[in-house]
Amino acid sequence: MTAMDPSRIRIFDVQRLVARQAGIRIAELLRESREQPLARVRQEAYWLARKLTGRSYPYLGAAFGGRDHTTVRHGVLQIERLRRTDPDVRDRLYRLELQLKETVHASAAPVS
Repeated sequence: MTAMDPSRIRIFDVQRLVARQAGIRIAELLRESREQPLARVRQEAYWLARKLTGRSYPYLGAAFGGRDHTTVRHGVLQIERLRRTDPDVRDRLYRLELQLKETVHASAAPVS
């Protein structure tokens, strides 16, 4: 997993896009709930945030409602396994990653 420049994509950008795509509010993404599919959506957000920001597990845990770093790490590993075996998960994460990169690229473009 390689990280982009941490100053480019913010964890909030990941949370906002993942929540929007899942049809939930960011507050729902951050609340304490182990219900599926909410937990899976949150794990996907962990994975994207880790990959695209390069932030540590403790940092991500704090940004995701004060979760323990081991919870975040477990979620990232779960999604990494799913990416290898589930083409739907792999495609969804790929699309989300592209959208995040395009959003950041567009906002960094000089205004003429």
